Amino acid sequence: MAVTFNDEALLLDPIEVSAPPIYSVQYPGDTLYTGSALTDEGKAMSGAAGRTNVYANLDLLPGVDSESLDPYGLGGTFMRVRGIKSQFVGMSIEGLPNYGIMPIGPRPDLYDFENIETLELYKGMAPLAIGSAVGNRGGAIALRFRRPEAEAAAELSQAIGSNAYQRSFARLDSGTFGPDLRAFVSGSYTDADKWRGAGSLGPRQNLAAGLGYGLDQGGPTVELFFNATDHDRNDFRALDYRQARNVGRYRDFDYNSGRTGDPAIDVDYFDYYHTSTENRDLLAIASLPLAAGTLSVKPYYAKEQAQIRNGKQDRVRDLNRYGINADFVGEVAGLEISTGYWWESADLEKSVRRMQITPTGREADGWVYLAENDGRGAIHSPYFQLGQQLGRLRWQAGIKYFRYTEPASTAFRTDATTPSDWDAARRDNLGASPDLSLDAFTFDAWLPNLGVSWALDPSGATELYANYGRNYMRPYAFVPVTNIVASNLARFEAAGLSLQDVFDDWRLETSDNVDLGLRLQRDRLALTPSIFYAKHHDLLAVAYDPRVGLNYHQNVGGATAWGAELLASLQLTPALWAFVYPTYLRFTFDEDLTRRGPGGTKTLPIAGQQVPDTPEWMLRAGLLFEQGPWRMAPVARYVGRRYADPQNAQPVDGYWSLDLTASWSSGGFGVLEGVRVGLELTNLLDEAYIGAINARDDGSGTVGFYPGAPRSAVLTLAAEF
Repeated sequence: MAVTFNDEALLLDPIEVSAPPIYSVQYPGDTLYTGSALTDEGKAMSGAAGRTNVYANLDLLPGVDSESLDPYGLGGTFMRVRGIKSQFVGMSIEGLPNYGIMPIGPRPDLYDFENIETLELYKGMAPLAIGSAVGNRGGAIALRFRRPEAEAAAELSQAIGSNAYQRSFARLDSGTFGPDLRAFVSGSYTDADKWRGAGSLGPRQNLAAGLGYGLDQGGPTVELFFNATDHDRNDFRALDYRQARNVGRYRDFDYNSGRTGDPAIDVDYFDYYHTSTENRDLLAIASLPLAAGTLSVKPYYAKEQAQIRNGKQDRVRDLNRYGINADFVGEVAGLEISTGYWWESADLEKSVRRMQITPTGREADGWVYLAENDGRGAIHSPYFQLGQQLGRLRWQAGIKYFRYTEPASTAFRTDATTPSDWDAARRDNLGASPDLSLDAFTFDAWLPNLGVSWALDPSGATELYANYGRNYMRPYAFVPVTNIVASNLARFEAAGLSLQDVFDDWRLETSDNVDLGLRLQRDRLALTPSIFYAKHHDLLAVAYDPRVGLNYHQNVGGATAWGAELLASLQLTPALWAFVYPTYLRFTFDEDLTRRGPGGTKTLPIAGQQVPDTPEWMLRAGLLFEQGPWRMAPVARYVGRRYADPQNAQPVDGYWSLDLTASWSSGGFGVLEGVRVGLELTNLLDEAYIGAINARDDGSGTVGFYPGAPRSAVLTLAAEF
């Protein structure tokens, strides 16, 4: 929508009544519209998976390929944004970082989406104000909590579906009470059986609460939010490439449902592959209106504990982070100003326990990697940005500095006698390993951005735009490289190298991103075509080091992405929208890689080849029908041919799928504001295809293929009071 006052256009978000699923957004403090967000109609199309998984909601957007291992987003999700893996995409809640390590990256399944007001994705230039934590080389995701309601209210919903799926959700809002206070509390319980093989994908349990002061006064406000999620699940077994080529035959292939007493067979017993996580997040927001703008201060604390059983290994992590983000957004001398400082202190402990499969079960057998931090890591990240609107012209420019210090750590030598308990092992072991212990080291980068837009008509309903931004990614793969050095100490010592020398050579990965496009908004037509270009530098890739005769992660990679996206929505009738969101993407390596294998050293000819698991063509298209109490949305999804390897020698066929969501809502009566009955059908045509591909960009390691889930159904009954 565009409103004109004195020939100056003010762009407003689309009205979400009979609106298309996606609209353009600007991050608070920005002058330009650089992101995309989902309306309530768009979020509803994500179905059951979208209620507990951020990535499932984003799959509707062009440039995004989100592949869930099950219909409900509980068993794990692999996502790429313009070809970049989700672990390299930053995620924030209220501008504060959401992330963990081992694996590094966002945690997409922490929130109940009934408690999320907005979900935004910035695919190129990432807003400087977002605390993107470990990195945003692939863009940034921004979430915002739904605030406590001004009037007392209650929401209840119950869903059941295929594979014993069940989800119960309840939220209570207090309404305004006392000295302008509001509060809410919510809880959910979600569970389902695995659709193939033995085991369960839950339970997943969530508790969330919020408290707000001053939300009705227009003055200073103080808010407090708490979110806790516990999730236990059995993991799916990946197919190999031979099996993936015949997915119809191996669609139901999974881990063994029982033990036999033979360790060689029982290594594939389903309950030896299990993930258990506990997350606790607490954040506060204090906002003070000033004459020139608003000052916000956001302290936070986050904790994660996890244990992942993976056959002959256990990965364990104990993470805690706390920090503060202070921002000022306002206008001074006709310039829009956004500036702030983000600081975080983190203790990110991780270890890998070796396990032995025996005739009677699974027993601890020492440690693959055992270490302890000698301090806390620290992030310092100030930013400053200016923007302005001059008639039809709008511009913004800013710069951010990111500095991360990895703490010193002590690595320990272990054997089979070392206690299996993590805390006990760190106290009782074979002593410190000087060759694998590390001093503190620091990574930093300057991250500029620049953007401009020009309204082609006085209303601002048609707008050309261009923007540039530099994004970053913190180093990862510390444990794999440590294991390589530990297993080959003599080679590294002979070359005069230590583990410290290897990590001292590492740098931040960075990407330079450019977007050009047009935004056109009419009464019944929304059209946003765009082209993009990104250059990725210093990528960590497994490459050969002739000094030691070994392959390990080094900053030797470069890649280039370019392509085009289209957001197109047309209102065919007052009750019917049609939309089509195609993407064309080329994401290729810039250089060949040299590696040593059983046959000797050779060069992998990957320059110019498509990065693994990256389709050139993607499409989302569908209809959105809303008439009175009825709503229906069929969505077709196309993912083109992908490759499992960087040499593009292992093609994976593209596929089509069709999903349908439908609902009926009643009017209010008595204390009941309304009842909604919903039906969701995923993979309606029951297509057999390979969905998720777990492949490293550089082709190192084992590639895992996961069949897409079969046809499934969910029935939901919800009531509001």
